[in-house]
Amino acid sequence: MLDIDQYENTAAWLEYCDGMSRFQAETEAARRQGYQRWEAVNEIRKRHSEGQRDRGQAAGGNAAHDLPGMQPATKEETRPVSERDVQGGRDRLALLALRA
Repeated sequence: MLDIDQYENTAAWLEYCDGMSRFQAETEAARRQGYQRWEAVNEIRKRHSEGQRDRGQAAGGNAAHDLPGMQPATKEETRPVSERDVQGGRDRLALLALRA
């Protein structure tokens, strides 16, 4: 059985200290435990997704106007915006020049 903590620590060590690419480090870390890289990556994905399956609605109220995955608007965001009469025109607009 793959020891994910050991795999990740070994891969990080090989990448950082030995100067390997991430792919090379993960491949070597998996080989040291008797696995191929793809097997180790699939095992990690499987374990991370086991606890994530269909948890239903998120905690808290879900108002009809809220979008899934979006935070509800704060009171400050929904307050009316004050209007000002701004005179436009070439002589009233300052442009900043940016150096390339």
